Amino acid sequence: MVSVRAKCYRYLSRIERLIQNIMKLKMTHIAALAAISLFGSATAASIYTDTLIGSGTPLNGTVADTSSSFAGGTVGATWTAGAVNETVTGAVYTGGQSGFLPVTITSGFVYTLQATVNSTVDWVALGFSDATGDGQWNSTNNKSAWALVRPSGGGAPAFFGGPATNFGQTWTSTAEGNQTLTITLDTTSPAWKTFASIGGVDSATYTYAVNPTISYVGFGQTVAEGSVSTVTNFSLSAIPEPSAAILGAFGALALLRRRRA
Repeated sequence: MVSVRAKCYRYLSRIERLIQNIMKLKMTHIAALAAISLFGSATAASIYTDTLIGSGTPLNGTVADTSSSFAGGTVGATWTAGAVNETVTGAVYTGGQSGFLPVTITSGFVYTLQATVNSTVDWVALGFSDATGDGQWNSTNNKSAWALVRPSGGGAPAFFGGPATNFGQTWTSTAEGNQTLTITLDTTSPAWKTFASIGGVDSATYTYAVNPTISYVGFGQTVAEGSVSTVTNFSLSAIPEPSAAILGAFGALALLRRRRA
């Protein structure tokens, strides 16, 4: 029979060997594990942010507050806008005006477009677009995802996933007036998907039969007499798909190994 003392000695020996093996780990391996942990827990990275707050000067030609080249963005991107002014309450414009920032949407990311919008008459739109121009905010011209919010008492919001989506995707939200509108575009699968959200209520998801070409993000409105819209806290961010994150981790490991060679 093995004595208690012998058992303890055996366990201690195993622990000692384990500690020795851990100490033998090369720093490249430890760094690789850290890299995999970092890339594996990828979070949203900002592409554009703009409060759209100003002193009443035109928005057209101004540079976004922050910008990056991540996921198709442009460093130093400037607004293409009509008669839109940055004021102390945000970007203010009358009916028939729009503002756009350039972006090349690519596969392998989950994009999130968000802004706080409000309109006094008719509606105000936020979305992705294949071109600039005030006429982009209808389901015939715009083949990309966009949504609109109506003023208080004006009715429920609507989300348009792509071309010929009639009056928008199914959406149980009844939000009106001043709202934070979010549009998510998932390009990580062969067929891209998109949906909109207000106050935690999501629209139905639209899956593209043919993935659109998207070159801009922006906001706009229909031509409506006496209509005034306000947009603030405009942002676009993206998260890479998990497989891309893992590939990045292995790339970091390869780089570390080359440096130690």
